Amino acid sequence: EGFMEDGEISNFGMYIMALYFSLYTLAGIGYGDINPQTQVEYCIVIVFMLFGAFLWGSVIGDLVNVLQNASLDEVLHQRNMDTLNDMVRQYNMQPDLQRKLQLYMIQSRSVYHSTFVQENIMSKMNPELGMDLNYTVNHAWLDNVWWLKPIARSVFTVRLTIAFQSVLHCPEERIRHRDRLYVIVRGICIHGTHVLTKDRVWGVDMLLVQDHLRKMHVTMTLSYVHATFLTREALMRVAEDFPEERAHLRRSYRKLCVTRGIIYMAQEKKKQIEAELARGSGPARMSMTAAGLNLEAAGPQKKDFFTRFSQTTMHESGMEYLDDEQVHRKPSK
Repeated sequence: EGFMEDGEISNFGMYIMALYFSLYTLAGIGYGDINPQTQVEYCIVIVFMLFGAFLWGSVIGDLVNVLQNASLDEVLHQRNMDTLNDMVRQYNMQPDLQRKLQLYMIQSRSVYHSTFVQENIMSKMNPELGMDLNYTVNHAWLDNVWWLKPIARSVFTVRLTIAFQSVLHCPEERIRHRDRLYVIVRGICIHGTHVLTKDRVWGVDMLLVQDHLRKMHVTMTLSYVHATFLTREALMRVAEDFPEERAHLRRSYRKLCVTRGIIYMAQEKKKQIEAELARGSGPARMSMTAAGLNLEAAGPQKKDFFTRFSQTTMHESGMEYLDDEQVHRKPSK
């Protein structure tokens, strides 16, 4: 009804029926037993089929978007791998180098997790919640840093954790930085004579500014090592906003200076005695005891040693001697 003119189907009616059957087929509705009978019914069905097709397409699109973004690190990893593969093809790299680069990219996924927690979660929390989260996540390595353990539950430590930077080291890589505190997130390495694994630290003496008082050990990675590190400059920058914690760091610095200084002076004295013994002369042969030192001869020099040592460390560090409540750093000349 409404399609016939002079006993034949009109051109408009032919277009309406063609559009109806096309949408019927493309939308996947299927051919049923109930069909429109008039031109108006065909037009109404066409409108509903168009609306249903757009609605179904929108639902499918949202579902695909949810599945695609369910894991942000997976999406980022796939993008990085695609970029890497394009670079490999562009420069025609050797298969061995390709495998090394791909393995490095796979291992670097853990770096994204660490950075995400610092930049998007911990840095935006209120202080109380941030302290609880920071201690829960990082208490294992905080307890291994003796000068951070007493202040582990503080806003200062939260700010300090955010100041850490993430880095991924390859196997058999040597790490020689001296003014950094390193924390192992994942992997195995050798520091001096110690094997370090997850949540172990090295570079605790980064508080010192005197290189001769530090332990100069080279760190060798045995596997891919994901670590975070804190520089001395970043530590001092964060401490500027926390006077109490800065005073605690200053006391820790003095304690470390004294203990390492005593060891250093004892080693120097030992070298001097060994050199005199090797030459077969000097007072060392006459005053040697079972410990290798004459306590009576060392007694009168005790005051001079501590006087010289305190003056040397204060001068080299650029920090003047004040009480614990008024510790500050003098500008370097």
